[in-house]
Amino acid sequence: MTARPESDQGHGGNALALAAKLGIDPDELLDLSNNTNVRAEPLTRELIAPLSYPYKYYPDPENTKLRLALAEYENAAPGGLLAGNGSSELIHLSLAALRPASVLILGPIFSEYVLACRGLGLKHRVHSLSPESGFLMTREDIRAVADSPAEMIILCNPNNPTGRFDPNLGELLSRLENRIVMIDLAYREFLYYSENYQACSHASLSALLPGSSSLISLGSFTKFFACPGLRLGWRRSDPEAAARLARTRIPWSVNSLAEEAGVMFLRNIESYREAIRDLPMTREKFRRMLGKSGLFAEACESELNFVLARPAPPLSSSALYEKLAAKRIIIRNCDNIPGMNPGWVRIQVRGEEDGAKTLEKALAEIRAGLSG
Repeated sequence: MTARPESDQGHGGNALALAAKLGIDPDELLDLSNNTNVRAEPLTRELIAPLSYPYKYYPDPENTKLRLALAEYENAAPGGLLAGNGSSELIHLSLAALRPASVLILGPIFSEYVLACRGLGLKHRVHSLSPESGFLMTREDIRAVADSPAEMIILCNPNNPTGRFDPNLGELLSRLENRIVMIDLAYREFLYYSENYQACSHASLSALLPGSSSLISLGSFTKFFACPGLRLGWRRSDPEAAARLARTRIPWSVNSLAEEAGVMFLRNIESYREAIRDLPMTREKFRRMLGKSGLFAEACESELNFVLARPAPPLSSSALYEKLAAKRIIIRNCDNIPGMNPGWVRIQVRGEEDGAKTLEKALAEIRAGLSG
């Protein structure tokens, strides 16, 4: 059976759909397409197991316990924090409540920003960063964004799918007068052992903006805490804006189990951080393996838990996706990511003990097939 290329999907993470098409159990797939923290899975499983499902009562519509835990984590007042059914809900809520006259989205970026703008009928444009600059902002990019008449600027830093922290972000923010700026910080915790970690906190980024501008930041439990099925994220802004947004959302969008789990994850944040201590070394070894496979023209440097790579001709991103899917391995075809040049794939970093050897063998078989 031919697997449907991921570029036909709205998002990645299609392990369940592919498993159903292949007639196998999802656990039989090596899913390298998602961007969750595979090193956190054992800890997440251990923490969730004792939680009983709180089915008897309605969830707390204010998510009080979770917001208090987030306030401690963010070193912020709880009034400016709002929990949501994943950051996706908060993206749609924010844009629906603010209804900016125009939006500029710095790509490549998570597709939900563009989908939300389209669904709400908002005027929007994607400004694409170039692979020639390593997908980092150049002075020309900064000038183009700063000179844009857009009322709202949206970006992701550190970035998905590139895996990079953009050191030029501060220069851009300092030039965004009279703007609403929304920054996706879903991957910040992966920088914990990097000098860039503090630079992309909400407080640090807000301090770089002119006083006439306002900052909204988004966080996600999905990635760092390896819990995509729970659907849990948060939004930070000034308290007045958070209160306005809270009045517009559907009641009980965060269920009680998700809230309890989120509190538990934050209480154990140091254990999660310890779990990624070896990530830089594992990631570099993994990236070198991709390069040695002979199937990639480029395997980019990354600071996160995935690597962006460009298959070398005659392989296209779709062809590589298909060949690996036939071997029950999923990668992320990036062709449908807004602002992304065609021909790239994103691959979750794995160590030798949890999938790297399996991928290496599959790549060697594909290369042998091309040579033959």
